[in-house]
Amino acid sequence: GAARREMDEAEAVEVLAALDSLEQAMLTQSDPLTGFADLLSRTPELPEHLKK
Repeated sequence: GAARREMDEAEAVEVLAALDSLEQAMLTQSDPLTGFADLLSRTPELPEHLKK
């Protein structure tokens, strides 16, 4: 596969939490939003190339 960019450790932890949350949502009746706390706690921003 090809990577778009390199992730730092903090972002990798957030991605892993989101993936774990999705897996739990598929296997159980857990709250899928728990793995997306970083997205729910801030206003989304457009990537630089879309701000033009």
